[in-house]
Amino acid sequence: MLKRIDTLPADRPVAGVHVVPITDDGYIVMGWNREESALTTIGGRIEPGETHEQALGREAHEEAGITLKGPYTPFASWYWESTSTYTVWYTAGVAAWHDLVPGFENTGRVTFTPETARAIISQLHHDPGQQHRLQLLTWAQELITTQNVPGR
Repeated sequence: MLKRIDTLPADRPVAGVHVVPITDDGYIVMGWNREESALTTIGGRIEPGETHEQALGREAHEEAGITLKGPYTPFASWYWESTSTYTVWYTAGVAAWHDLVPGFENTGRVTFTPETARAIISQLHHDPGQQHRLQLLTWAQELITTQNVPGR
């Protein structure tokens, strides 16, 4: 179940992390996932020995060709009953743009205003994660608007 958070969950391990990168001018970065045919947040599993920030940085570089900058602000979590672990979503800034690493599931990166991203996701009728993605973008936009999150 997707839940709005202000602090990291402490009752179970966090096994996955995702990020909604925000550019200095307030746009968000998303990836196009060719396997799901969907716009997705950027992220994945935490590898052994990685911190959340290291995992986010690795995933952002691999999937979107970007380097992140902090602060990293957790804003949502998903509890996986099957593994008794969490996935946590963060916002972070974009520090630098790089070429995309070939061979990963994402075929490109796109930048949008949060409103445009929600409008496009709303039109992807085949996207099984549509409602969750829309909610995540709404919460990320609230952070951008109310807390003046990145461009920081």
